[in-house]
Amino acid sequence: MSTSSQNPKASGAWALLVNADGSDEWLEQCNAALAEVQEETRAKTLRHAIEQARGEYLTDDTGSDEDRAYNRAVSDVIAAIDALRTGGAR
Repeated sequence: MSTSSQNPKASGAWALLVNADGSDEWLEQCNAALAEVQEETRAKTLRHAIEQARGEYLTDDTGSDEDRAYNRAVSDVIAAIDALRTGGAR
């Protein structure tokens, strides 16, 4: 039995999310799952950004003021990304 015949008002993808009685329990579950996926994707993306930023440290640091400032800026970027990741204040 198709969902659209169970609930004549529902059609397409919406029909898959609405129960036969018209309640949107499935939709609420999908929204909760989507929120979890979004949060995990955000966390993975920020972890990846930190990993990439760590690769920006100068490996042939001459000890010059410019090199120290550059590496300090990289550290600041990593700290800022980590604050976004953990929800902490910078």
